[in-house]
Amino acid sequence: MADLCVLVVDDEDLILRVMKSFFLRRQDRCDVATSGEEALRFVEKQNYDLILSDISMPKMDGLELIRRVKIIQPKAICILMSGLGTRGNIIAAIKIGVFDFVDKPIPDLAELTMVIDRAAESGRLVRERDELLE
Repeated sequence: MADLCVLVVDDEDLILRVMKSFFLRRQDRCDVATSGEEALRFVEKQNYDLILSDISMPKMDGLELIRRVKIIQPKAICILMSGLGTRGNIIAAIKIGVFDFVDKPIPDLAELTMVIDRAAESGRLVRERDELLE
């Protein structure tokens, strides 16, 4: 699958560069943000199919970012990245509608591709369902 509109949010420049390169190779459109505040500015101007965010960032963590994103773009599929995911964070993330988690550092691009493709398919099915209901 390709042609997604993706926003990657992380305070680590290396992660942003790797993820942007990954999505461009897939032929997806990819914006990057270095903070939750910057990400919200993107979300207010552009609709995204997928938002991939670090869970641990200064000022606004990934959980708070996703809470706010879901208000602005309820159909956006959200995935959190974390090197230190705790059970409490996972439960909180599920409650706010996070689709999946990805470990950092990214261990395997094939595994990441599988998660992204599943998320894209889920989003596509939701859009199709909503179109049929209209």
